[in-house]
Amino acid sequence: MPRVKDDPETKEMMRGIGARLWALRMAHEDMTEEKFAARIGVKQPSFHKWQAGMQFPNPVAMKKLCIRYNVDFNYIYLGSFSGLAGDLAVKLHQILARRLSGTESTG
Repeated sequence: MPRVKDDPETKEMMRGIGARLWALRMAHEDMTEEKFAARIGVKQPSFHKWQAGMQFPNPVAMKKLCIRYNVDFNYIYLGSFSGLAGDLAVKLHQILARRLSGTESTG
């Protein structure tokens, strides 16, 4: 039986979660991974793996992130903008669009 991480659908989901975490970090003054991770109570290497789509995020840390940055799980896990404040939704959508077009660095 293949490992969950080897499943193409799972890999795609992890990449999507990572992209949305990256966009949320960029929406907050281009904050460093280390500073962003510290604000949600995790170490930078863990956050980096989540943002890079290498590992699923810790749900407890995502709850802290959602509370601190006023986003909901549906944005993080499913990509739904419907639960976000209008200005944040617009900003995140623009950041993700720039990333998809290749005009935004993911570093």
